[in-house]
Amino acid sequence: MELVKKGTELETLVSENFAFKPVSSIQLLKPFEKVPFVQQNLLQINEKYLVCSCGDDNTVNVVETSKFREQIAKLDQDSEQQVSENSVEFDLSYPVNETVVYIGISNDHIIVVTEQSTLFLVPLENALDSASWDSKKLKFAGPETLGTITMCIVFSTSEILALYENNELY
Repeated sequence: MELVKKGTELETLVSENFAFKPVSSIQLLKPFEKVPFVQQNLLQINEKYLVCSCGDDNTVNVVETSKFREQIAKLDQDSEQQVSENSVEFDLSYPVNETVVYIGISNDHIIVVTEQSTLFLVPLENALDSASWDSKKLKFAGPETLGTITMCIVFSTSEILALYENNELY
């Protein structure tokens, strides 16, 4: 009895255009040009803020959730007009100048981790202040030989697990 039948080989489709799905048919951010890590968490929303990073411009974007909802509602009403991909205006676009691998929101902080072992712990009350982002930038203390972070899990602002490209956990 033959369990597997050989047939024609399936077509392989490859796409370099990875991005967030549209919200109400509106594409919020431009797509990645290089394929992102599988486990990246690059969008967080809570009752006060939407925080995201997407594409290859190495920025973290922050907008108040209420303003975001208003913008999406207005864009939905203007659906007959041509909508550009930069239709949503963010309250802050902070240049981290490194590839972001994790974004999280805890009870009182925005947490951003980059591939190059940089950590941002920004208090929510200062989320829209770029000077606060500058002052809350930290580097992981560890051996320089670890390389770049490929995956990150944040349990709290004091408990972060990072997997490096050489399969070292830190």
